[in-house]
Amino acid sequence: MAFGLVKFEGVERYIKSYAEYILRQARQRLKSKDVSGELSASLHYNFYPTDDGYILEFRGSKYADYVQKGVKGTEGTRTYITIKGERKTSPYSYTSKMPPTESIFKWVKSRGLKGRNKETGRFITDKSLAFAISKGIQKKGVPAASYYTQPISWSFNHFKEELQKELKIDVLKYITE
Repeated sequence: MAFGLVKFEGVERYIKSYAEYILRQARQRLKSKDVSGELSASLHYNFYPTDDGYILEFRGSKYADYVQKGVKGTEGTRTYITIKGERKTSPYSYTSKMPPTESIFKWVKSRGLKGRNKETGRFITDKSLAFAISKGIQKKGVPAASYYTQPISWSFNHFKEELQKELKIDVLKYITE
């Protein structure tokens, strides 16, 4: 895009490469949390020009923000890391509802987990284990993955420096043409 007559090709290319870097980092941070790979596959960015500059948005599936910011349980709090590196309390919480037992059941099956009764030592059914895990999540909550915000907060100063270099190159290219 050109603002006035200056073409910011280097700036646009750098912002897109930075967005790809953040996506790679986010997917790496999700490897241990995203068993099915659905969340990682849904991560993408939108980059487009406006009259005032550019907009870069990072997106994901419907439940992505819950994983990003965590969910408070009935007996505790959860925090996440903002883009500025600050720790904030999760805006989401479990109250009377539990996470869906069916989803936990699929997760238990995919991981091959087996639960035992504490008193008898006997194995319990996968459905009972899924219910127990759901109840535990309701009480303790879900820790935040901060898969987008942590890589951004770690790399933002470097991003600004490199963006300034690209801007300088684009402006000098315009002036010398």
